[in-house]
Amino acid sequence: MLTRIEIDGFKSFSNLKLDLQPFTVIAGPNASGKSNFFDALRFLSQLVSTDLAEALRRVRGDPSELFRREADGTSAAFMRFAVEVLLEPEIVDAFGERRLLKHTRLRYEVEIEKRTEAPGGVERLFVRREGAWPIMRKDDEWLTGDPRPSKTFVKAHALYSSGGGRSPFLETLGDKFQANQDGTQGRPRPFSKERATATVLSRITVGSEFPHLFALRRELESLTFLQLEAAAEREPSDALDADELKPDGSNLARVLARIESETRTAERPHGDLSDIRNQLGLLIPGVRDITIEQDTFAGRYRLFVSMRDQATFSSRVLSDGTLRVLALLTFLNDHRRKSVLLFEEPENGIHEERLMQLVQLLREATTDVTSDGTEERLFQTIVNTHSPIVLANTEDWELVLVDVVSVIDPSTGRVSRRSRMQTGIKDQAEMQLSDRETTLSRMEADRVLRRGSEHAA
Repeated sequence: MLTRIEIDGFKSFSNLKLDLQPFTVIAGPNASGKSNFFDALRFLSQLVSTDLAEALRRVRGDPSELFRREADGTSAAFMRFAVEVLLEPEIVDAFGERRLLKHTRLRYEVEIEKRTEAPGGVERLFVRREGAWPIMRKDDEWLTGDPRPSKTFVKAHALYSSGGGRSPFLETLGDKFQANQDGTQGRPRPFSKERATATVLSRITVGSEFPHLFALRRELESLTFLQLEAAAEREPSDALDADELKPDGSNLARVLARIESETRTAERPHGDLSDIRNQLGLLIPGVRDITIEQDTFAGRYRLFVSMRDQATFSSRVLSDGTLRVLALLTFLNDHRRKSVLLFEEPENGIHEERLMQLVQLLREATTDVTSDGTEERLFQTIVNTHSPIVLANTEDWELVLVDVVSVIDPSTGRVSRRSRMQTGIKDQAEMQLSDRETTLSRMEADRVLRRGSEHAA
């Protein structure tokens, strides 16, 4: 779970600092930075799993467009990201080895720079700085945030190792990066910094030696982006396609077939596919059954939905709304589900009444840190939306308003524009002038809720 994100030098962001809730709703006008915010999270997720060149290739836009454009027309020389996370207390690596963490509150920072290695040479990207630290209980502002996590939840999920201070799990020291085993001074591993074209975190692939760094990598890798497209969901799935839901939902039938196969028992021959069917029937009256058929000759999985009037429809003729709801239910019911969902415009193709039910489904799946629940896996939902229906069902502390502000360089008089993100709603009378940069006034929030379709369109 991400509890805080800081972004500087990436696209439209300059020195952004934002606290995140388990359920966060990002709203704002077009070109304000909503999609750029998701791009930043996706880029960070790629940085910890692959090298810089591949990470750039997988992010929307040309590589040169990822660096913030300054007031004088030049682009920023570096970009910086920082996140604070709440980790699961146990990790399992690819070899099945289990390790318990001593500390589940971590902060990670990474800086990427453009550098020309020789006169007249081409610019290349390198990792300039990287570090990961335990957040000590006495310094953890998340514990006193709004809403404040319950004592029971904190006791079960927020582990702080004893002692007045701890060494970083990962730090930058002169011309090298150094990973310290389990945060101690023993058995450090150096990594050369001179030509670092990948992060150290991307090289931590097993949990035995550096369990906290491995858990941190896994958490940042776990960001799942969904921008479901009905046209993609309609198509049959290749039998050898990915068996986790793609961002556009194009492998929906394949994932449903895998869920049915992995969860079936003698008592439940269709496994968790039955749960998905029942939930779909509650959201879309008339749905009786979901069937996945395998065409072995063509190497395809095909999706069919049967109605109570005995009519059966293939995915090719199902409505956009039905397919989007089914894809989301598939993701939420998948035991392989990752811990952070970035959901782009859930309202697309969904009737207003069903959209309210969809928001409720997301809420129920999302971790409630104010409750006394201790056994559930951590799950976070961050939504980009234009919908007044979604906004009307958003709590005060969950709303983040994005807009674009102009900034004047006092030395040159040049004007640049950047994305601003405001949250933490206060009454106008309580706000100080300095609050306006990061805090959303009640008047502004009410305006967004009243005119959501106009303001956030």
